[in-house]
Amino acid sequence: MSPDKERHFELDLTKTQTPEIFVGANILEQMPDYLKGREEIYRNLHGKGWRFAIVTDETVAGLYGEDLVERFRASGLNIAVLPPIKEGEGSKSIQSYEEVASQLEEGEYTRHTVVVALGGGVIGDLAGFVAATYRRGIAYVQVPTTLLAQVDSSIGGKVGIDIRFVKNMLGTFYHPFATFVDPQLLRTLPESEIRSGLGEIIKYGAIDHELFEKINRNLDALLALNIDKLSEVIADCVAIKVELVQEDPEDFGVRQVLNFGHTIGHGVEEASSYEISHGEAVAIGMCIETQIGVAMGIWTQQERQSLISLTERAGLRTKVPTNIDLEQVIANTRHDKKRVSGIKLVLPFGVESSKVEGHTSIEVCEDELRNVLEDNVAKQE
Repeated sequence: MSPDKERHFELDLTKTQTPEIFVGANILEQMPDYLKGREEIYRNLHGKGWRFAIVTDETVAGLYGEDLVERFRASGLNIAVLPPIKEGEGSKSIQSYEEVASQLEEGEYTRHTVVVALGGGVIGDLAGFVAATYRRGIAYVQVPTTLLAQVDSSIGGKVGIDIRFVKNMLGTFYHPFATFVDPQLLRTLPESEIRSGLGEIIKYGAIDHELFEKINRNLDALLALNIDKLSEVIADCVAIKVELVQEDPEDFGVRQVLNFGHTIGHGVEEASSYEISHGEAVAIGMCIETQIGVAMGIWTQQERQSLISLTERAGLRTKVPTNIDLEQVIANTRHDKKRVSGIKLVLPFGVESSKVEGHTSIEVCEDELRNVLEDNVAKQE
């Protein structure tokens, strides 16, 4: 084409997304009526209603699947539970992705479908990734059933699966149009899951100084599953994440502070073959990364000790277990999505009220990481 015949076009694809997040005890009781209202709007626009497909695991299906189906059907909603997948990080895989997508196809689910992600972080990430890609994208809602998912993974639109044991290697940003966070669902969790969730909650405390003090004051109540205190702290965490995600939707700037503890944490988690939970691995990562922060003058030793003390009170590890291969931890950090050249760590500016809230990114070489890991191996008893 000659220069005088060249033409230029711009395709304006700006969309207004307003995901809604509802936090509160027994909020699930309001969920069917809310979705019924949203479905009526959808039907008026598209001439068809929704079919709802619940994606969940075997345990959660037994606890809540039937009850949720009854609630939906009582409101006149068309819903079914897909065959549950196995529990655990191993199900966040290409095989599970194909399994769920095939179930939708075999059930003749069209683009007029809403996936309901009912479960913890694995289910939310997997179901969200299926929703983002099935028939080029269908709607979904999140119903997180673990503390960790309620405060973190269900918020912000990150969805994906693991490839060759590399966490979240395939993924995208795809928001549910609604998330229902009901602390009452936590009553069926084992204590280890509550403590794992506290690892992420403490991370939020390191970002927000007032929240850190609130966690310190109310830790016993949180461990005892005091629903009022849980609802309050969960809502505080969600508020922090919403603010950061709104400012930085794709995780290139201020949102990266939410990765505090995750570079080393993911390395430890993967090196343990996921025997160490995500929240506990993040707790280990925070305590180790702040040693580097102290050496660089970003944190004081007193601030680091405050973090370690709170983490220990929550019943979480602060050091790498002796059975973890440190070289494998280092190797795992090479796959970190934040990495550019060296190993990237993201630290908030301490936990004392005199500090200015914010964060900084630093890079360390593998030898520096090896040294700090060796300093933080748990002593054999």
